[in-house]
Amino acid sequence: MTTEMLTLCFAARPSPNGELNILGATDIIFVPQFPIAINCYLVAKIRFRKIEEGLKEIKFSIIDSDGKQVQPAPPPQQINIQIPTGSSSASAAIVVGIQSLQIPRAGEYEIGLAVNGRQEMTVPIYVRVPPPQPTGQTPAIPE
Repeated sequence: MTTEMLTLCFAARPSPNGELNILGATDIIFVPQFPIAINCYLVAKIRFRKIEEGLKEIKFSIIDSDGKQVQPAPPPQQINIQIPTGSSSASAAIVVGIQSLQIPRAGEYEIGLAVNGRQEMTVPIYVRVPPPQPTGQTPAIPE
């Protein structure tokens, strides 16, 4: 099993033909103040090999820099992996929408992905207040 992608984004939709449409994938979020609630999506794309077919439980977590859950984790997702005849692997896209993710303060957070209870990947998410802009200048887009 290989985790090909794990991200937070602002819109996501898997399509029936296997495409995964994502808008606003990011690892840094600028917000005007704290605490704040945001609407977002957690997205993972996982590739499974033939020997890994079967039912899988997918769990996402969101923790702060102290290792505490930001809010209760989204419910686990159940997927049944079936590898098509003639293929050596298949991928699964998991999209979970989160309404009103509570962010109490600026800092570093972590999104985690677990499959069947085993942590497979984590990625950092940085949440900040944008730096003040000099009067009359357009904000720069971070790289």
